[in-house]
Amino acid sequence: MDKWTKAIDPIATKSESLTQQRLNKELWKERLHEVHKYIARWSFNHAISFNACDNDEFKQMCEAIGQFGPGIEPPTMFDLFISSKEMSDVSHTSEVIFELVDKAIEDIGPDDVVQVVTDNDSNNMGAKKLLHVKRPRIFWTSCATRTINLMLQGIGNMPRFKKVIEQAKAFTIFVNGHTKTLECMRYFTEGKEIKKDQLRKMVVHSRWDSLKDVKSKKGKMPQQLY
Repeated sequence: MDKWTKAIDPIATKSESLTQQRLNKELWKERLHEVHKYIARWSFNHAISFNACDNDEFKQMCEAIGQFGPGIEPPTMFDLFISSKEMSDVSHTSEVIFELVDKAIEDIGPDDVVQVVTDNDSNNMGAKKLLHVKRPRIFWTSCATRTINLMLQGIGNMPRFKKVIEQAKAFTIFVNGHTKTLECMRYFTEGKEIKKDQLRKMVVHSRWDSLKDVKSKKGKMPQQLY
């Protein structure tokens, strides 16, 4: 009964846990090992560095889960956001975006907010100007990834590069779309980063030419490039 009435406090002393640990050391060790395997599997599958376990917040999270006990429902990714709002039926004007951002800043606390990051669409840039008037100390920055993507799209649409990029895309789709061609490419690249000389050697090699799929119109395209 005490488990359900006691407040969860992962920072509190672990004296009770240590007392229980001493009661049956071998059983405790075995169960702890099983828990560690689940944590390791989750970390590995989601490319989370193992040294994250040394983080104090991770240790507090584990303690909080343990204090809650069996049956805890893990959060969804949406539960971890401070807030979210359904806006599909509302026009995303600069004023609307400004009001949403300004309210979020107020909820968090203006002294705890340093920067707002969005893409550089005109409505967001309009909201940026409105926010600067009210909160001049908060930076509003365009997303670097979005900006770079737009730059690369612009370069890719230039006549000088467009045809080559389209050919590269078509070749990539063709190779990855057939088991034998994909296996052949991995053979010549030795499973490493693709290099131009390796591809040239592959498409003129008898191993490539013997594949059934390369007899098609799309399959002959790589040989025409070289």
